[in-house]
Amino acid sequence: MSTPTRAPERIARAALAAFHAPTELTAADLAEYGAVDLWDRLSRTDTTGRLARYDARGRRLSASSRTTSA
Repeated sequence: MSTPTRAPERIARAALAAFHAPTELTAADLAEYGAVDLWDRLSRTDTTGRLARYDARGRRLSASSRTTSA
């Protein structure tokens, strides 16, 4: 049984897998940043906006809490 502190890591890995092909992510990236930080980096630089509605820490963002860059 996993501990609650591992849940954000598992959720972030699942989100990364859902939105990125294995060839887009490297083991070195995951080792350097960790899944949660890597998700944060990728979602901040996502110009399509498709990642904006997800939070890799396990919380679903409401429409009012979403922000987009201009």
